[in-house]
Amino acid sequence: MFRAVKDSKDVQSLLDVLTSLVNPFGDDSTLLSLSSGAVADQQTTTDLLTAKEIGENRLDGFVKERLIDKSVDFFAAIKTAKLKTFAGTSKRKTAKPEYQVIKSDRSLFIQLLMVAKERDLDLKKSCHTAFRQFQAASLVLI
Repeated sequence: MFRAVKDSKDVQSLLDVLTSLVNPFGDDSTLLSLSSGAVADQQTTTDLLTAKEIGENRLDGFVKERLIDKSVDFFAAIKTAKLKTFAGTSKRKTAKPEYQVIKSDRSLFIQLLMVAKERDLDLKKSCHTAFRQFQAASLVLI
């Protein structure tokens, strides 16, 4: 009897957490990284949405300068576009092995905070069930 009640509470807790998560495929124009959940800043959003157009313009310039006008040597180095992507949004430092889990949890929590701020979510309600298993002593941030 007690096991069934505990399992029922655990299932409800999981459902609460899943329903509070953000849908990355929603109608909102904010870009989210699927792997990390990080919200793209304005520059990253602009660069990602205009990357194809920028590439086509650079291709046109390459063809005009190197093949048509021949003003630049064909084998000369090509300058990179240096577009911002999700890869540059978070820089991680190496940590001692015993602190790795806590730092990962902290990183995940920071990403949750960013998404919640962007989407106007109530994190207190969302995280109440997800983080109740942690004791206050285990949440010491490094």
